[in-house]
Amino acid sequence: MTADALHLERLGRRFDTVLDCGLFHAFDADERVAYVKSLEAVTKGTLYILCFSDGENAGPHPVKREALTKPFGAGWRVKAIVKERVRTRFHDEEGAPAWFATIEREPSDE
Repeated sequence: MTADALHLERLGRRFDTVLDCGLFHAFDADERVAYVKSLEAVTKGTLYILCFSDGENAGPHPVKREALTKPFGAGWRVKAIVKERVRTRFHDEEGAPAWFATIEREPSDE
């Protein structure tokens, strides 16, 4: 199955756990807002994001910490953002600086 990450509601399903490994940083600021809106339709539990962060020897489209948290407003709770490293074929054995975020959906009043 293939799906458009900006229209995940088309899946017609919700998940307890959603993993984003290397997609968030590919979007610009406006697309990140749309992506988070799309994630709202499918995430009923915890979202994990691994994305390039800013810093020395950063990967493509590096993300500042604030840019990672800003799109997640009402309905989300950022539990943790931890500095990580991502190994790529373009970086040395230390990899590129990254963020590993744990973000939870807040229970709705429905």
